[in-house]
Amino acid sequence: MHAAAPGTEAPIEPYGWKTIAASIFIVAATIVTVLSNWTGTAPIALGSLTGIVGGTLLIMSVSRTLRENAGQRIPHSGHPPVRPRRGDLLAGIGLTLVGLGPWAAFRASDASSGTPLFLALAAFVLLVSIVPKVVHNRRIEPAGEA
Repeated sequence: MHAAAPGTEAPIEPYGWKTIAASIFIVAATIVTVLSNWTGTAPIALGSLTGIVGGTLLIMSVSRTLRENAGQRIPHSGHPPVRPRRGDLLAGIGLTLVGLGPWAAFRASDASSGTPLFLALAAFVLLVSIVPKVVHNRRIEPAGEA
Protein backbone atom coordinates (compact mmCIF):
# COMPACT_ATOMS: atom_id res chain seq x y z
CA MET A 1 0.00 0.00 0.00
CA HIS A 2 1.32 3.44 -0.90
CA ALA A 3 1.45 6.30 1.55
CA ALA A 4 -1.11 9.04 1.14
CA ALA A 5 -0.33 12.72 0.72
CA PRO A 6 0.14 14.66 3.96
CA GLY A 7 -3.14 15.54 5.63
CA THR A 8 -5.10 12.91 3.73
CA GLU A 9 -5.99 9.36 4.54
CA ALA A 10 -5.00 6.47 2.35
CA PRO A 11 -7.68 4.00 1.29
CA ILE A 12 -8.57 1.66 4.12
CA GLU A 13 -6.98 -1.74 3.72
CA PRO A 14 -9.59 -4.49 4.17
CA TYR A 15 -8.44 -7.08 6.66
CA GLY A 16 -11.67 -8.57 7.99
CA TRP A 17 -10.44 -12.10 8.65
CA LYS A 18 -7.41 -10.76 10.54
CA THR A 19 -9.64 -8.64 12.75
CA ILE A 20 -11.94 -11.56 13.50
CA ALA A 21 -9.01 -13.88 14.28
CA ALA A 22 -7.37 -11.24 16.50
CA SER A 23 -10.64 -10.61 18.36
CA ILE A 24 -11.13 -14.33 19.01
CA PHE A 25 -7.52 -14.62 20.17
CA ILE A 26 -7.83 -11.65 22.54
CA VAL A 27 -11.09 -12.94 24.04
CA ALA A 28 -9.64 -16.44 24.49
CA ALA A 29 -6.42 -15.10 26.04
CA THR A 30 -8.41 -12.92 28.43
CA ILE A 31 -10.67 -15.79 29.49
CA VAL A 32 -7.73 -18.13 30.08
CA THR A 33 -5.85 -15.46 32.05
CA VAL A 34 -8.81 -14.50 34.22
CA LEU A 35 -10.03 -18.03 34.92
CA SER A 36 -6.70 -19.79 35.33
CA ASN A 37 -5.39 -20.73 38.73
CA TRP A 38 -2.18 -22.33 37.51
CA THR A 39 0.95 -21.95 39.57
CA GLY A 40 4.54 -22.91 39.04
CA THR A 41 7.38 -22.14 36.70
CA ALA A 42 5.67 -22.92 33.37
CA PRO A 43 2.81 -20.39 33.72
CA ILE A 44 5.26 -17.74 34.92
CA ALA A 45 7.51 -18.37 31.91
CA LEU A 46 4.54 -18.43 29.52
CA GLY A 47 3.14 -15.18 30.95
CA SER A 48 6.53 -13.52 30.71
CA LEU A 49 6.99 -14.71 27.12
CA THR A 50 3.50 -13.44 26.26
CA GLY A 51 4.43 -10.01 27.63
CA ILE A 52 7.65 -9.98 25.61
CA VAL A 53 5.79 -10.90 22.40
CA GLY A 54 3.23 -8.17 23.14
CA GLY A 55 5.98 -5.63 23.68
CA THR A 56 7.60 -6.62 20.40
CA LEU A 57 4.30 -6.19 18.53
CA LEU A 58 3.79 -2.80 20.14
CA ILE A 59 7.29 -1.68 19.12
CA MET A 60 6.67 -2.94 15.57
CA SER A 61 3.45 -0.91 15.43
CA VAL A 62 5.14 2.30 16.57
CA SER A 63 8.07 1.85 14.18
CA ARG A 64 5.70 1.23 11.27
CA THR A 65 3.80 4.43 12.10
CA LEU A 66 7.05 6.40 12.21
CA ARG A 67 8.17 4.92 8.88
CA GLU A 68 4.84 5.76 7.21
CA ASN A 69 5.12 9.34 8.43
CA ALA A 70 8.76 9.93 7.52
CA GLY A 71 9.37 13.66 7.06
CA GLN A 72 6.19 14.67 8.90
CA ARG A 73 5.61 15.60 12.51
CA ILE A 74 3.43 13.18 14.49
CA PRO A 75 1.08 14.70 17.07
CA HIS A 76 1.25 13.27 20.59
CA SER A 77 -2.52 13.20 20.81
CA GLY A 78 -4.69 12.35 17.87
CA HIS A 79 -3.91 10.56 14.66
CA PRO A 80 -0.74 10.76 12.58
CA PRO A 81 -0.96 12.58 9.23
CA VAL A 82 -0.59 9.36 7.23
CA ARG A 83 -2.80 6.61 8.57
CA PRO A 84 -3.45 3.74 6.14
CA ARG A 85 -5.23 1.73 8.83
CA ARG A 86 -7.96 3.01 11.12
CA GLY A 87 -7.12 0.28 13.61
CA ASP A 88 -3.69 -1.21 14.01
CA LEU A 89 -3.83 -4.92 14.77
CA LEU A 90 -0.21 -4.96 15.93
CA ALA A 91 -0.94 -2.27 18.51
CA GLY A 92 -4.23 -3.84 19.59
CA ILE A 93 -2.83 -7.30 20.09
CA GLY A 94 0.45 -5.98 21.49
CA LEU A 95 -1.19 -3.88 24.20
CA THR A 96 -3.45 -6.78 25.15
CA LEU A 97 -0.53 -9.19 25.45
CA VAL A 98 1.58 -6.67 27.35
CA GLY A 99 -1.20 -6.48 29.91
CA LEU A 100 -2.31 -10.10 30.06
CA GLY A 101 1.05 -11.87 29.96
CA PRO A 102 2.65 -10.30 33.01
CA TRP A 103 -0.68 -10.39 34.84
CA ALA A 104 -0.85 -14.15 34.29
CA ALA A 105 2.78 -14.50 35.41
CA PHE A 106 2.05 -12.46 38.53
CA ARG A 107 -1.01 -14.58 39.37
CA ALA A 108 1.01 -17.78 38.93
CA SER A 109 3.76 -16.55 41.24
CA ASP A 110 3.61 -16.17 45.00
CA ALA A 111 4.11 -12.41 44.90
CA SER A 112 1.95 -10.49 47.34
CA SER A 113 1.87 -7.10 45.60
CA GLY A 114 1.45 -6.31 41.93
CA THR A 115 2.40 -2.64 42.27
CA PRO A 116 5.99 -3.00 40.95
CA LEU A 117 4.72 -5.04 38.00
CA PHE A 118 2.03 -2.47 37.22
CA LEU A 119 4.51 0.40 37.40
CA ALA A 120 6.98 -1.42 35.16
CA LEU A 121 4.26 -2.13 32.56
CA ALA A 122 3.03 1.47 32.64
CA ALA A 123 6.58 2.77 32.22
CA PHE A 124 7.22 0.38 29.31
CA VAL A 125 4.03 1.35 27.46
CA LEU A 126 4.69 5.07 27.99
CA LEU A 127 8.30 4.78 26.85
CA VAL A 128 7.39 2.82 23.74
CA SER A 129 4.53 5.17 22.88
CA ILE A 130 6.06 8.58 23.64
CA VAL A 131 9.85 8.48 23.29
CA PRO A 132 9.97 7.37 19.61
CA LYS A 133 7.53 10.16 18.65
CA VAL A 134 9.59 12.77 20.50
CA VAL A 135 12.79 11.62 18.80
CA HIS A 136 11.02 11.47 15.41
CA ASN A 137 9.60 14.99 15.80
CA ARG A 138 12.96 16.43 16.88
CA ARG A 139 14.55 15.09 13.70
CA ILE A 140 11.95 16.90 11.61
CA GLU A 141 12.98 20.52 11.30
CA PRO A 142 10.11 22.98 11.08
CA ALA A 143 9.87 24.77 7.73
CA GLY A 144 12.04 27.86 7.64
CA GLU A 145 14.57 26.75 10.27
CA ALA A 146 17.21 25.32 7.98
